[in-house]
Amino acid sequence: MAGNDSTPRHYLVLPKERAAMLGLPERQELTWTTEHPCSHYRLGVLLFTDGELLDGAGFRELRDNIGAHIESDQPLKALGALGLPPEEPGIVQIKDGAQ
Repeated sequence: MAGNDSTPRHYLVLPKERAAMLGLPERQELTWTTEHPCSHYRLGVLLFTDGELLDGAGFRELRDNIGAHIESDQPLKALGALGLPPEEPGIVQIKDGAQ
């Protein structure tokens, strides 16, 4: 797992068939930042490349309806940014820098 001082890496991953049906990439990098108005208590937020916010409700909808998951080298940061509890399904640990 990456150290707390490294830039976290987070990816929203959609099942291949669903991504193709929706015209979306299978794997989208998410940016974690505390420099956003919705970031509270330095927990940060997760943003798509277009600047759109991914929140916990949005993630749960994607997970439950499409089968999406998040791959992260710092899953606790992802969970904090989404406002979700540590036992939330769908957040997968990856090695630092894995793609």
